Amino acid sequence: MTLHSKKDIENISFDILKSSKSLDVFPTPIEKIIEHSELYIAGGIDLKSLEKKYKSSHFSEALKAGLSKIRGFLDRREKVIYLDMDQISTRQNFVALHETGHNVLPWQSKTLEFLDDDETLDPDTHEEFEMEANYFASVTLFQNDRFDNEVKKFELGMPSVMQLSNHFGASVHATFRRYVENSKFRCALL
Repeated sequence: MTLHSKKDIENISFDILKSSKSLDVFPTPIEKIIEHSELYIAGGIDLKSLEKKYKSSHFSEALKAGLSKIRGFLDRREKVIYLDMDQISTRQNFVALHETGHNVLPWQSKTLEFLDDDETLDPDTHEEFEMEANYFASVTLFQNDRFDNEVKKFELGMPSVMQLSNHFGASVHATFRRYVENSKFRCALL
């Protein structure tokens, strides 16, 4: 991901947080952000049931294996996010924001409006889009510089990570990663 696109993603995230009245609201109100982005999460649909349906069919092993790895996906035409409901709620939050990122990052939505071509099928483009959507989800969940400001108030240690996780509504794993990246202390996640 280029530095240029990181700043663009941060600006888009900030604008969405601000215009959805989610900035400085804790835990980060995921549903409000998704609704503001003119998307919604499909209720009552579990991706695991889709996986089970196709496992018993004659689809290729690659397709079956791929279905088992899906945590969420966006139906851009219907403006619907589908989630794996077996995930913990904090992981669902991240995945929902990831899928929202695919929709609100203008260069992604513009590219993906068209049928697949050499550019959209390029593995490097796909990988770049996934990294950008992950970055959008992280920046939005941790409300841009709000996490950086909060982490300065805490001592080094796991209790701090747990408090920050609850404060932002993020998974402990995601909070730990962000904590290590932004802590004033020298620390590592092993």
